[in-house]
Amino acid sequence: MDAFRPYPLFSPPTPVADRPPRDRTAGDARLYFDWLTGSLPDRTRDLVAFFHLDHADLAPRDLLLALGERVAEELTSAGGSSQTRAGERVLTSRGHALAADMGLLIAALILELADGGIRWHIVDAPRGDRSFNLPVLTGFADELVLDPIAASIAEATGLIAGRRGPDAWARMLDFWTNPHLLPPP
Repeated sequence: MDAFRPYPLFSPPTPVADRPPRDRTAGDARLYFDWLTGSLPDRTRDLVAFFHLDHADLAPRDLLLALGERVAEELTSAGGSSQTRAGERVLTSRGHALAADMGLLIAALILELADGGIRWHIVDAPRGDRSFNLPVLTGFADELVLDPIAASIAEATGLIAGRRGPDAWARMLDFWTNPHLLPPP
């Protein structure tokens, strides 16, 4: 990891980046969905390459454990988080991008490991849903839904607060790929 090498920020298209998800139209939600799912391969590849790892050389859980160590180091540095006046640590734009990309990587791994049945979906109701107008993964047992970016940002926030460890993303993958949650092949 090179602390001076910039990490690409998580920058959705301008029309949707300027509005909170609840204020977006269905067209905005589709634009964001297309941008996110279209950028997923490049962002996840670049995430792994940024930390000088090779996705092909590691099992999914091992990849997340190795990345988790490096991402945790970055998130707890001045590049990944900063301290507010109240003393709380918050993610910087760089930290937010790293966390979002870890969520995208987990989504890609789940889709790969599930071998069908899990799919992307835009939450279009109810309007009060935390993931309204955002892409989520569906198809899990018990009608569970995963917003991989929000979940990963929550893990990153817990990590910088000292409530999570670098294995948070590997544990997230373990949970969401539990055979009891995945649809039958």
